[in-house]
Amino acid sequence: MEVLKGNMSSSKKGIILRTIMLGIQFSISGFFLIGILVIFYQINYMTSRKLGFSGDQIMIVNMDNTKNRYTKYKTLKNELAKHTNIEDITSSFDLPGYGGYNSTEAYYNDFTSDVNINAVDFNYLDLMKIDILKGRNFKEKFASDTISNVIINETLAKGLGIYNNPIGKQIIIGLSGDDSKKTVIGMVKDYHSRGFDAEIDPMLIMHWNTDDLFKKYNFDNVQFKIIPNNIEETISYIENYWNENISPDYPFSYKFLGEKFAETYEKYEKQQAMFLVLSIIVIIVSMLGLFALATLNIQHRLKEVAIRKTLGASAKDIIFQLLKNFLIITLVSSVVLIPISYFAMQNWLDNFVYKIDIPLFPYIITPVVLIMLVVVIVGFKAFRTTKIDLIKHLKFE
Repeated sequence: MEVLKGNMSSSKKGIILRTIMLGIQFSISGFFLIGILVIFYQINYMTSRKLGFSGDQIMIVNMDNTKNRYTKYKTLKNELAKHTNIEDITSSFDLPGYGGYNSTEAYYNDFTSDVNINAVDFNYLDLMKIDILKGRNFKEKFASDTISNVIINETLAKGLGIYNNPIGKQIIIGLSGDDSKKTVIGMVKDYHSRGFDAEIDPMLIMHWNTDDLFKKYNFDNVQFKIIPNNIEETISYIENYWNENISPDYPFSYKFLGEKFAETYEKYEKQQAMFLVLSIIVIIVSMLGLFALATLNIQHRLKEVAIRKTLGASAKDIIFQLLKNFLIITLVSSVVLIPISYFAMQNWLDNFVYKIDIPLFPYIITPVVLIMLVVVIVGFKAFRTTKIDLIKHLKFE
């Protein structure tokens, strides 16, 4: 009955309900604004952080499943390395963004550490530009480099308690159930290989020929370092050679390493895009609600505005009176919003091992943006109200 009589809009219950709904809309809008900014900061951190290796112009080509894959690799390496636009060719069991880990344990004196093992060719570290902090790289002139010598990363060195002086240490690796002793000849700088939502694993690097664990049928990719001149022509040359001499019955498939590693945080980029779209939609809906409520509120106060003008109130005073309630709603919404959004975004950041500290900027700029939108929308309506015809609204008084 109240609705049909037209009393609901001006009743106390109706005013409270509209105020709560507008406050909730503002809180949701602010949450999405903060969310999109925090996600932007984290993704920017991931894309700008040094990975510890260089994936520039490195093309990965998948091998077929035949048992003589390693032999084919040696053949194509000798032939294709002659091309002027192919700077180098190498291979490895594990690649950043590809997985392929083989986990076991490493021992040194009383220290034990889980370890992932990567088998590589002699030139792998150089091609990937992985820094050697101590010791040396593998070299073909040393027979022991394909028998018992290994290179470890910083994380494994710390786990075994040999970070300060790792060179020459003999560590025991549990391989295929048989513990075997390996000599450390180098320590590389830690590099990200599984994205920023995973810790850098303790890693041991050995040559393909070092242990039976890496039989040649585990070989599944070749890496080409391509000079950035006529890339399409170079890829076409590799593909033709590949189809004729390496795998005629296996489709030629390649991807650049930078693109593959980027897939490790692709889902977070999608979350960023989703938050952006939702933010725009939510803000538009909130502003429509604000515009409608401001129109209704000001319509009910036209007589009040007319009286204030008659008594000498300035346009500035009238606009402030009409804005005041909306600004209070915005400020209260912001106070409620900040702890909720902080907790939610901290939980989201907990998905990452390597993450930013939550920045203050989103929590400062979001209330400012909401207030500015209120001032613009409600202020525009209020300014137009100051131009009303006084006689029209006071003639019955």
